[in-house]
Amino acid sequence: MARRPVHILYMVHGSKGGKFTAIRAMAEARKIEVRWQEKKKLDFLAGNQNHQGVLAIVGEGKTKLSLTELVFKGQMGDKLGLVALLDCVQDPRNLGAVVRTAAAVEADGVVIPRNRSASLSEGATKVASGGEEHVDVVQVTNIADALEMFKAAGYWVYGAEGSAEKSYTEVDYERNLVLVFGGEEKGIRPLVQKKCDELISIPISPNVESLNVSVAAALVMFEARKQREAALREG
Repeated sequence: MARRPVHILYMVHGSKGGKFTAIRAMAEARKIEVRWQEKKKLDFLAGNQNHQGVLAIVGEGKTKLSLTELVFKGQMGDKLGLVALLDCVQDPRNLGAVVRTAAAVEADGVVIPRNRSASLSEGATKVASGGEEHVDVVQVTNIADALEMFKAAGYWVYGAEGSAEKSYTEVDYERNLVLVFGGEEKGIRPLVQKKCDELISIPISPNVESLNVSVAAALVMFEARKQREAALREG
């Protein structure tokens, strides 16, 4: 998928060296306008001093899918669908980390509730490190209704819950899947748990109460990828 379109490239006055020459040449080759500014101006535009002398003004990126489009996305290609659903995860850093992992495993999307949830703020996108450009993040009004829509389309729903008896490595990921992860304090809400086809857990030491939601999501999503890749090699 294409990265966000660059409209204007700001560079600090007096920038020299191979890096700046190469960036300017690339911008000119792609017909991107280059504007020279004082460092204080770039500090203001970036909101910090970490721009290293270059700042791009970008567009919104690829078109975001609706829930309906995401539901059927996994049925349209030649690979199994994979979606992460976050039930009231409120820390933007956790959302950003899950989006980054979803991009790494080539998941189709991340679903989040419209209310009582972190959104793709600057903090979240910073942690996502570009992952949001490759994974659709879809906001929904009602998580339970969204899961019903996925299930009606043939998806199987696994919910990651610490008290579940079955380990996340003991279930079948070779099907269209929605993987549900709960919020930082209370986990998956009871109503949402009821919509899951099966609950799975990640075995950890009794000395640790639980894993961070982004860590749990990474373990489960990469297990899904591992099983699917193994099946392709065997097939």
